[in-house]
Amino acid sequence: MGVELVTDTGLSLELSWATPGREEGLSLTLGREEERTSSDLVDLVDVSGHQDWLGIIGSFVEVVAVSFCVYSDDLSVRPWSFRIGLSNGSSVTVALGETEGNFIRYLPDNLVVILDEAAARGYEIADGLQPAWGEVVPDAE
Repeated sequence: MGVELVTDTGLSLELSWATPGREEGLSLTLGREEERTSSDLVDLVDVSGHQDWLGIIGSFVEVVAVSFCVYSDDLSVRPWSFRIGLSNGSSVTVALGETEGNFIRYLPDNLVVILDEAAARGYEIADGLQPAWGEVVPDAE
């Protein structure tokens, strides 16, 4: 299960549910769209024409933020949410969880995409160190 964002140059950013054994978290993978492997377990859905995504398409990535949580079994720290901040002021947040109506609840074996800043800032989990909005990753210059 995952969310893949692809640029017009073919660069792909995949955020997926990472489950090495009993461990849970989010995995981030950078690659090229043509390197993607097909799977019967994955349904690809093009959202570029969907009303909620129209304001996002064509914007440049300006910031990346991450939120961590403490995993209760071994007290390791793992990512549970990533946010991509875009040049037009919008953002895409992908976090562990699911929606029920207008409510987001933590469910570590599902992913939720949040396009609303207030919702991402307000979504917190019990063992989380930050809300889903996260902390900006500094430039690696």
